[in-house]
Amino acid sequence: MRQVTPSAADRLRSTPVFDTPSGLGGTFTVAILEEREGGRVLVSVCYGCFRDAHSPWESWRDWDGAQFEADNARLIEQLEALGVSRYSIAQGHCLGDPEQRSGLWELPSRQFQFPVATALDDTGRRYVFLADQPLRNHPFVQSLEAAGIEVHDYAGERTFGTGENGRWHHAVDLINAGEVEGLIATREFADDGQISEAVGFALGHKGKLTTAKARKVMALFNWPEISPAMMREFLDTPSERCTGENKTGWPVRFKTDHANLSHGRAWCYIVGLERGWFTYVSGFAQWSAAGKAWWAGESAGLL
Repeated sequence: MRQVTPSAADRLRSTPVFDTPSGLGGTFTVAILEEREGGRVLVSVCYGCFRDAHSPWESWRDWDGAQFEADNARLIEQLEALGVSRYSIAQGHCLGDPEQRSGLWELPSRQFQFPVATALDDTGRRYVFLADQPLRNHPFVQSLEAAGIEVHDYAGERTFGTGENGRWHHAVDLINAGEVEGLIATREFADDGQISEAVGFALGHKGKLTTAKARKVMALFNWPEISPAMMREFLDTPSERCTGENKTGWPVRFKTDHANLSHGRAWCYIVGLERGWFTYVSGFAQWSAAGKAWWAGESAGLL
């Protein structure tokens, strides 16, 4: 909590007041009633005013006097002093690094931009933890520790942007940005399956990832290229479908029950785009006339 400069009337009554997140998108001005275990405090909302230094407290009924437990004040103050958003702290979001980093840490990865998160432990005390274990050497983590803030290891917390979710963000962010070399250099921050899935996701719509760059990623993990005949194991039969209001198209669709779908999808897009069987329509991969002819010939045993 951040201490507010008391008014003359406040000073007269010797009651320190603080701002603390309301949970409603703003803050409450509160007075501390008692200290509790785990660094928590019981507070009472001060919602009203003194008309002058001698008048009694004028209570505004909506919130005045409401009591609740507030978070550890010192931790929030420390984080705010390092440029962390109070709103993010209150909401339990991953905390954004306020500094512009260099080298690999400047890659456009949400995992690098939000390397830590906060949560409440069993006693109700707020703590800071790594969004994923390999982030221990992130410069922002080191600056938190230098400021005396303990950063706990990642222990499976379910905050959005942490763990498996954060690793997916890292893979898809760098693949979508065409940062293949950066992804290869930071491979430990994403799972192999997520990387191949991100390749297929990115090639499904027109963006910065080229098939040449996609091949470089697939080669790194020794995922063998599939033959045109094997593509039939992953692809649904081409069919015309509604793609928007009063529009139809031939979207590329996949069977969802294949055990190796993530790298199969990626290779299907690579081969299909390079051979002209797929093309981008309104930014999304669709079957071309050549692709539909190939599929029909393959189905009839002509190719």
